[in-house]
Order: sequence, then C-alpha cells, then structure tokens
Amino acid sequence: MAVWQIRLSGDVQPIALDEGLIFIGWEKIPDLSTMKSKEDLAVICAKNYPLEKSATIANWAGQLWTFREKIQSGDLIMVPLKGRSAFAVGRITGPYQYNPDLLFNIRHTRTVKWIEKEIPRSIFEQDILRSLGSILSVCQIQRNDAENRILAILSNRKGVEIL
Repeated sequence: MAVWQIRLSGDVQPIALDEGLIFIGWEKIPDLSTMKSKEDLAVICAKNYPLEKSATIANWAGQLWTFREKIQSGDLIMVPLKGRSAFAVGRITGPYQYNPDLLFNIRHTRTVKWIEKEIPRSIFEQDILRSLGSILSVCQIQRNDAENRILAILSNRKGVEIL
C-alpha cells in the first residue's frame, strides 16, 4: 500500500468529500483509459495544451499516468484542505473512471472511502509535512518511511478505522 497526496482546488473539495470521489483536472484531456502509455498521454497533452513547455507537458503526463495506472485500490490518499490547516484522508476503492458529465468539468475520477475528512496538520512531524508540501497535483509520499509513519498516526487516532 502506498500513500499519495492529491491536490484539489477549494471549490471542488466539498464534492470530493460528499460524493466519495477523488479527481484531477486537465479537462482538455480525454479518457485516460484509452492511452496505451505515458508517452501517448504526453502527445495528447501537447496537442491539447500547445502553449505549454515540453517539461510541463512531461510533468503533467506523469501525474495523469500515475493517477490512472500507479495508484491502486487500497492505497491511501491525503488531500490538503484549502483554508484549513488539515488534510482529508481516504482509501482508494476503485479504478480510474472517466466521467465527462460531472460538475465543474470533473472528468478523471476514482472512488474513495474517506477515513477522516479533517485531520490536523499538527499531528504530523515536520519531515512528513515537507513531503506533503509538494506543489504537484499527484505525488507519492514515501520519504523517511512516511507510509508506515502515517499509518501508525492514523491507527492511533480514536474512532479512525483505516482498513
């Protein structure tokens, strides 16, 4: 099991928490399940975002591919909450799905069971918070044994069931 940080803009965070979903942007990108490789995805990104630099396109393609392919059911996700010094924490429960009809042009989704919708940043040690400070929309949190340490913190919280 891995731990991932997924960033959501503040206006869509309530949708994710209420609907049991996690999602990412890139509304100009079609269904990721039709892509055969990260390189194919980079070509589509470049076509749909022609003004972006090649390094940006490569970065975006990597994040999109990770969301579709690397994140697995059972993995934990942490979402920094806008305007609050807290995270929402959940467990991925389903595969990537393309949903073109959701609000706010939300298309690239996965189902999630929220474990805790608001867990204070203050319970995490500084090195984990630095990892959780990544500006990427999708990234794995693994440095300094972060996965095991985050699991231990969650396991010790009263009323939190992580399995």
